Amino acid sequence: MDVNSFDQEYVQRLREGDPETQRHFTRYFGELLNVKLRNRVRSPHLIEEVRQETFLRVLLIVRRDGVDHPERLGAFVNSVCNNVVLETFRREQQVAGNVANQER
Repeated sequence: MDVNSFDQEYVQRLREGDPETQRHFTRYFGELLNVKLRNRVRSPHLIEEVRQETFLRVLLIVRRDGVDHPERLGAFVNSVCNNVVLETFRREQQVAGNVANQER
């Protein structure tokens, strides 16, 4: 499978839980997310956390609602990842703020 395989059939196989399609999805997008996240997130632990949360959310949405524009699957994954990164940064700032307040 290549990038051009992101069509209605690909999304349907992903929605149905086809193991080969899921492996392709996580391998393909995993590599892209790693590149993106290494530039935005310092902690290897947080990179993995964001990747896994991104995959979880995308797969849940695909299975529940499907995707209106399968050819834009990459952009959808990227948008979900951006949201997860922002939520992670906010959560980390809150934790750091709570720790700082407790140390006073």
